[in-house]
Formats: sequence, structure tokens, C-alpha cells
Amino acid sequence: MALKKMKDSKLDDTSELTKQRAAFKALLTQTEQMMKKIWKVLSQSIKYVYDQIEKENQSYLNLINENTNLAESSYTDIEKLVNIVERSTLNDWNAQKNSYMKELDQTKSWWDQHRKGFIEKSNQGIEYIQKLVKQELEIISLFFEMLTYLQAIDESLYKKIHQILTREKVSDILGFLSKTNNQRFFESLINTQANLKDVKKNSVEYFGSYHKFNKEDFSSETYEKARSDLIKGMKDNKGIIDFIKFLVLLTSIDGKFIQCGSNALNLNVDMRNESLNNIRIENTSLIEVNFVRCNLSGSELDNVDISGLNSNRALLFNCKWKKLKIK
Repeated sequence: MALKKMKDSKLDDTSELTKQRAAFKALLTQTEQMMKKIWKVLSQSIKYVYDQIEKENQSYLNLINENTNLAESSYTDIEKLVNIVERSTLNDWNAQKNSYMKELDQTKSWWDQHRKGFIEKSNQGIEYIQKLVKQELEIISLFFEMLTYLQAIDESLYKKIHQILTREKVSDILGFLSKTNNQRFFESLINTQANLKDVKKNSVEYFGSYHKFNKEDFSSETYEKARSDLIKGMKDNKGIIDFIKFLVLLTSIDGKFIQCGSNALNLNVDMRNESLNNIRIENTSLIEVNFVRCNLSGSELDNVDISGLNSNRALLFNCKWKKLKIK
């Protein structure tokens, strides 16, 4: 079934990706060429207007400077000088020149405004793309940064923590850790190294408070690559797999961990033979997740895709599953 699903997904078909990449590259190239052409025409047009103004200014200066001796001046030049003196020729030119200068200034302002708008829109697009990349890098970086520490934690510690939280009837894990300052909590743990305490405390607080893993649906297309990279990085690593299972268990205790645990379960970790009673999973995909011989009694699933989910010989008493999706 898994092989058929992968085949149907056409993961090895890169034709569409290649086509889209080529189209984007072509668009950027065309835009660059168009901008260069526009800039060239604009530069030439502006240069021509300024050159004409300077040429006309210089013609009047030359007329005056070259005709200091009227007896030697040509009839045409004398007529032009008379027009300057007796008529408004020079005033008319100054008025026309000022009009040209005003229009050029308005054109400059118009181009400057649109240039800034274009840059702003471009930066917004760049920032959006960079944000997507940064989100994925942050997610992957966090998991792999924790990987070294999590490998050293035995799964029995997670079970012990879960037992303590259940025994104390904790419904607000972060609040519990804060109020007790971790003393009563960690005093109940036996044979636990000090540095592992800090790792566990920081890991739980980080995922439960502000990390995107606890706020957004990682089964969506937005996080497809990040999810794929996480699954590859977790493969055959028992330490981080145990921690992922622990995040799923926390959903049965504290509602603030529901999205976090749902995302954890979406990472296709093998859950066979696990005791997952009362877990709460929402807004995710559990396609082909293995729940064989699991205790799922009292579990709650809401708006979850369970296509291909394997629950053979699982305990399913008093479950509340609604808005399920099956493709």
C-alpha cells in the first residue's frame, strides 16, 4: 500500500517542478531585459530634452557674444537681437524653459515614486520567500540541535514523567513546572543526570509555548519540505522518536499540546503497541500511520485524515472521532 501511495504521489516526477522553475527564471530574465530597455529609452529621452535646453540657451549667448560690433553683424543676427530687445523673445524662451524644467521635475518625482513602490513590493515578495525558507530552517535546526541531547534520554524517563503528570492530575504542564520550580517534579525522577533535566525542561517549555510546531498545521503544503526533512533526519534515531511519541502523549494531559502532538504524530513514527489512551489529535493527517495493537481508548480525533491508517487489533473503547477524512 505504501509503495502504491508513493507511486500515485509521483514524487519522482520532477517535470512540473522543472517547468515551474524554468518559467520563473524566464520571467525574471524578461523583466530584467524590459527594465533595461525602459531605462535606456528614458535616459535617452531625458538627455535629449536637457541637451535641447542647453543648445537653445547657448544659441542666445552666442548671438549676444558674437555680435558686439553690429556693423559687422549679419542682417539675420541683427533682426534676432532686435526681437530680443523690443519683443518678448527671451522672456518667452525662459517661460518655455521653465515649463520644460517643471515637467522634467514632475517626471522625476513620478519615476521616483513608482521606483520606491516597485522596490517595496519586490522586497515584500523577497521577504515572504525568505520567511518561508527561514521557517523551515528554524524548525529543522531546532530538531537537529536537540537531537544530540535527546539521544541520551532513555524512553523510561518519558514514561516516568507522564506517570507523574497523570498522578498529579496536571492540566497545565507549563504552569506546573513554573509553580513548583521543577523541584517536586524532578525529585520524583530517579537516576536522572542534571543536564538531562535541563534538556527535558527546555524541550517541553519550548514546544509548549512559542514554537511554530505547536501553533501551525505541519501537514499542510506550506511545511511539506520541512516535514520531509524532519522525517529523514529522524529515521532510525530512537532518541528523537521517543521524544516525538512523548509529545503525542502530552495531548492527553494538556490541551495546549494538541497541535504539537498532532504534528508529531503526522511525522509517520511507528506507534505499534503504544498506550495512547485519551490522546487528542486535531487538524492533521495520519495517512498510513501504524496503530497496530495500540490502546487508543478514550482518544479524540477531530478533522483528521485517516486514509490508510492501520488500527488492527487496537483498543478503541469510548473514542470520539469526528470530521474524519478518508481519500
